[in-house]
Amino acid sequence: MSFFDVLKNVLIILFTIQFVPVLVENVSKQYAGYFQEKTSIGVIKINKPLYDATPYIRQFRDLCKDSHIKAIVLRIDCPGSSAGAAQSLFEEIVELKKEYSKPVISYVPNIATSGGYWISCSADYIIAQGTSLIGSIGATFPHLFQIKEFLDQHKVSAITLKSGAYKTIGDPFSVMTPQEKALLQGVLDDSYDQFVTTVSDARKISKNSLHEWAEGKIFTGRQAKKLGLVDELGSVHALMNAIKDRALVVGQIDWVYHKQPTNFLRSIFNWQEDDDADDGQLFSTFLEKIYTFLERKFCQGPIF
Repeated sequence: MSFFDVLKNVLIILFTIQFVPVLVENVSKQYAGYFQEKTSIGVIKINKPLYDATPYIRQFRDLCKDSHIKAIVLRIDCPGSSAGAAQSLFEEIVELKKEYSKPVISYVPNIATSGGYWISCSADYIIAQGTSLIGSIGATFPHLFQIKEFLDQHKVSAITLKSGAYKTIGDPFSVMTPQEKALLQGVLDDSYDQFVTTVSDARKISKNSLHEWAEGKIFTGRQAKKLGLVDELGSVHALMNAIKDRALVVGQIDWVYHKQPTNFLRSIFNWQEDDDADDGQLFSTFLEKIYTFLERKFCQGPIF
């Protein structure tokens, strides 16, 4: 072996000693996340008024069935819902919790009022920001307009045919009778009683003090905590600690968001995971877009 071969080998060895540790360190840092243990935590986002609980029930059931998911977070930014949607989602979550025994935590960064709060109560623990809006525990029939007098002034009449004394209750073209008003009030009172009872049972708050925490009142997160409507004030850090207290968390937390099954129409219109549109609605939108395109392409004037 020549002197130059020996020198070359020495330089290679020196180069290796100098740079390989740095290279290994950089690679380790870059890909460390792939090799660390992680704990999967399911997340369901409810970030709009809710009128159909079906998509969220499906999401919750799927996360419960997934053995890799160790806990579920309800991330709620919901100002309200129909009473039936909130109640059905609440009851389904409560029943699935009995079957799968996974910790469920509600996290409210901004607002959980009315039906949104009803849903929050299905969790084992509620975390809210100090300035979040909480409560509005009540029931209402909004926007029952009465325009008969206006029509009479303009000599316009409306004729409604009905079968059943209460069938046209809430009709804006007629005057609501005391009997109709009493009937609607009875419906609201019963819905309100069911709401109050659910909150009282879930939050372990006496109904004797409902004048403090119910009756449609809205509170900040800090006020709500004093009343027992939430358990803790905080943000994502508090949420992570609450999860670690209730679930076996190994390594980092991997947040798992439910994905809506993708089909051709959903990919065309870029429907997001929390959109409620079913395939029928998607197909209607598809046809409407085709019609609009053809109208613009081939029609010289408007179609009447």
